[in-house]
Amino acid sequence: MNLEDFNNEYKRDKKKYETLEADKAKLSGCKLDLFDAKTEYDRLVSENERAKIAGKPAVHKAKEIENAKEKVRKALENLNKYKGKVQGALDKVNERYAALENNPEMKKQLDSILKTRMERSIKDRSKKLSGYKKIKEIMTDHPNFEKTVRGMTNTKKEIRKLNARIQELENKSPRTKAEETELNKSKRDLTKKEADLTRVQSEITKFISKKYPDMSKENTDLIMVMTSNIGQTIKSVKKDLDTRKIAYKKVAGKEYVTEEQYEQNLPAPLSRWQRFKNWVRGKFGKDPIVPENAGLSPEEQSKQDHEDRKQSQFRDAMKYDVVKDYLKQKEEEVLKASSKERRAESQTQRDDESSR
Repeated sequence: MNLEDFNNEYKRDKKKYETLEADKAKLSGCKLDLFDAKTEYDRLVSENERAKIAGKPAVHKAKEIENAKEKVRKALENLNKYKGKVQGALDKVNERYAALENNPEMKKQLDSILKTRMERSIKDRSKKLSGYKKIKEIMTDHPNFEKTVRGMTNTKKEIRKLNARIQELENKSPRTKAEETELNKSKRDLTKKEADLTRVQSEITKFISKKYPDMSKENTDLIMVMTSNIGQTIKSVKKDLDTRKIAYKKVAGKEYVTEEQYEQNLPAPLSRWQRFKNWVRGKFGKDPIVPENAGLSPEEQSKQDHEDRKQSQFRDAMKYDVVKDYLKQKEEEVLKASSKERRAESQTQRDDESSR
């Protein structure tokens, strides 16, 4: 597969699809034509039906009604034809993705990248969940702090509502006098709310630095991005984490295990080596350097060299749009399926608990 040429073809297909899909005016025009044609046909038929009920002659001749019916058929045909063009262009894009999947080596590497992405996202969510649980402990110990944070999240909601309303009013042209007055008031309220938010966030930062000077910046930042109460936040992060663990299993074909769990199952010599690697990684930000060919037979080294070359080729492939877009779509698909599976599992668990 010549990825350079393949990617250029993909970009042409993608641009065609995006152009067709983004032409809302064309699609809207086709739908309106169909609506108008149906409305006219229904009017003619209705008027004839009323005349019939009243015992009067038909208002419209059969030919006129047949012509109106033909306009409906043509309008529907035009709408379906345009939708077909959009779908056809999308099919071409999906064919490019299918070609990647049908290449065994490429598919193997793409799956490996998805697995790595899932691992990283699980570690990230696990870290956030731990941070939010720590924040909850602080709130339990300091009820006034919890009230302050709750006030911050409420202010954020009010700011979002004001921004939405301001945008809505600014998009109206012309505006009534009442709308102009409301717009000006909303802008003043927004300025005040933003100042309130800055003040409260400053109070939170001061409280944390005074009472919990060892608290990590990451956990302090987690407080600042909260948009709901701590219980809802923890629940939301937990759901996301569970979804990603299911997604990992779909991609990797096995359950996700933490580094701690992995080490516990290692033979003693390997476990010590893993702990040493973790120490070096924590202190220097990288794995310890292993002497070239260490512990490998010539055959094993040849195999390793071959794998290294494939990895290098794959890293080059990551610069192409078709590969990046494929990975993005597959990640979205597996997360959507995993979210559905998680909800089904949760519902089953609730049903079991209620039947006890």
